[in-house]
Amino acid sequence: MQAARISENRIDRVHLVGIGGSGMSALAGLALSRGMEVSGSDIRSNKAVKRLTGQGIRVFAGHSASNLGAAEAVVFSSAVSPDNPEILAAKKNGIPVLHRSDLLALMMKGKSSITVAGSHGKSTVTGMLTTILAAAGEDPSMAAGAEVTGLGGGYRAGKGRFLVAEADESDGSFLKYHPFAGILTNIDTDHLNNYGSIEKIVNSFLLHLNSISGDGFAVCCLDDVYIREILGSVHRKIVTYGTSEEADYIADGITPQGFGSSFIVRQGNEEIGRILLPVPGNMNALNALAAVAFSLRIGIDFATVREALESFQGMERRMEFKGSADDIRIIDDYAHHPTEIKASLQALSSLGRRTVVVFQPHRYSRTEALLHDLAESFQDADLLALLPVYAADEKNGSGNPGEKLAFEISRKREMKYLASIEDAAEYLDSIALPGDLVITMGAGDVWKTGEIFLEKKK
Repeated sequence: MQAARISENRIDRVHLVGIGGSGMSALAGLALSRGMEVSGSDIRSNKAVKRLTGQGIRVFAGHSASNLGAAEAVVFSSAVSPDNPEILAAKKNGIPVLHRSDLLALMMKGKSSITVAGSHGKSTVTGMLTTILAAAGEDPSMAAGAEVTGLGGGYRAGKGRFLVAEADESDGSFLKYHPFAGILTNIDTDHLNNYGSIEKIVNSFLLHLNSISGDGFAVCCLDDVYIREILGSVHRKIVTYGTSEEADYIADGITPQGFGSSFIVRQGNEEIGRILLPVPGNMNALNALAAVAFSLRIGIDFATVREALESFQGMERRMEFKGSADDIRIIDDYAHHPTEIKASLQALSSLGRRTVVVFQPHRYSRTEALLHDLAESFQDADLLALLPVYAADEKNGSGNPGEKLAFEISRKREMKYLASIEDAAEYLDSIALPGDLVITMGAGDVWKTGEIFLEKKK
């Protein structure tokens, strides 16, 4: 689907197709804060939709040409089908049709925008950095791809100079941004349906870094092998972070601390101070260090940074505690890529509880492309159940990647293949014991499993 170019003229009335999505709902909130008249539609209601309607945004249930009203622009995401009736009606009536990235680029105008890019950790770093900037009195704006628990949603409409924006690389649309500064967390093999090869993925991140303003800077993780390879081709000032002694900012001695972690921030041989982080795992420690490095680089004092991170309440669907029953704790996690799965399970298994994992693969194309790596990702799960693939906007081609994955995993370890979320909740009810940590994992609707299970226990 081709998007119309944004006009330099102001858009006063905008309609978002699929407004309940995490990224789209954040954009809707930002647009409203900029004085736009906002409407939208979605096939289902959720927490974000209810929040937006409570703010006065009209949200239609389902998609229809009649929903557009007097909209001057219609915004879609890559998850929206080209034959959506609202998209077709907009084109027929000459209403500009914009990709969500076009609207975000418009929101960046007039702000010192900071993009957070990378294959993993984007949402968490966005939330952490916004939390720090708010604590420092910067009153930032934010557009995240997940809800930040302590900020009450996926967006923040501040009056300060900064806009922190999660930059989604999945469809290449992040190349439209020209931020003041950027953070790059890591580069991994993902979204091959769009890029085709890791080389093209790496190049897209390089192009993004070089789109940063000439007087800005990039904060990059030196632990990542692909990032190290491209740094010499980045024509902007670079600040590095990681566990490597070569990094400008170093996380030293990352250790578990209850349900969180602890590490010392160093700059060369100088010890800056210790961070006590309320979220677990080495990956989250590096996510925090990215936000620390940026914040120190712009002059925020370390005491403010430390206190803000200690108050960080986490992100929705990122190792999110959902509740407990009979001393069985339910954690929901968005991890769906092998790197994320391994990192999350390593962090959660360090808590000393038996781990019972219900995993839902995401997209047929991703499951097929990463089949063998996915099958190797669950070494730290004590018990494992697998759900069918969550299709998102894809149609299955030949074969069944979900069943292939079940077969590959079963060759290496015991596992249970279940037909539905309801079956998974029944399985948990029969297998989970007091003291267990139950983890629902995946980018689809696997989170419902934990909620059904907790409801059964009432």
